[in-house]
Amino acid sequence: MNGQDLEQFKRQVSLSGIILPGNIGQQHLERELTRAQTIQARAADYLDVPRSFIKTNIEISGRSLQVELDNLYGDSLVSYRAGKLRAGQLLDTWVQHLAANMAKPNTSTVFIYQRDKDDAKVSRLGPVDSKTAGAILCNLLDLYDEGTASPLLLPPEACTAFTESQRKGLSVYRSILKARQDWERDQPGSEGKDRYWARLFQVPEAFYDRFITDAPSIWQPILEVKVDD
Repeated sequence: MNGQDLEQFKRQVSLSGIILPGNIGQQHLERELTRAQTIQARAADYLDVPRSFIKTNIEISGRSLQVELDNLYGDSLVSYRAGKLRAGQLLDTWVQHLAANMAKPNTSTVFIYQRDKDDAKVSRLGPVDSKTAGAILCNLLDLYDEGTASPLLLPPEACTAFTESQRKGLSVYRSILKARQDWERDQPGSEGKDRYWARLFQVPEAFYDRFITDAPSIWQPILEVKVDD
């Protein structure tokens, strides 16, 4: 994205020792570069206007938050990654999106990331009016403050699965089953396999507590404005 010469980059990486020596390392490097170039090609469509910066303070319920954004192109925040978009990363960008809409109304956010295969996918967050953005941020701040005093069961992937099921009209019971399927799957990154979560909560009982109201309060506003191309 910064215009570095690709061949020079390949030489630097090859000499750094971070890839395996020989053909295996070079094949892996070429595969990763191909993925990255796919992301770069899609992202370039959104980077054809000068980049601008936001650094300001916003006031929410008597609290001052410092906003620093360095990925604003025109009216869009542009975020890109050469991997899949995890729910936790989406939530992190959502906070930036809300702050941006309070500092600069009518701001959209564009994500470019890797799909299940090696092609690139684009998702968007539509603008949120500043009053609504402030109310949503206030709720997130309240949950954050409460969570620092006593742990709340709000794992991002499980929260997303539950809220998506609720939006489809499934019952609370069936929505929890869907969230638990994602929670308990035996795959890298599975939240249920994380020792931190396992140490703090008794599952599945914890899903029937505040989870059923707190999870949608976070994810319903996100899913309402998220659009996948």
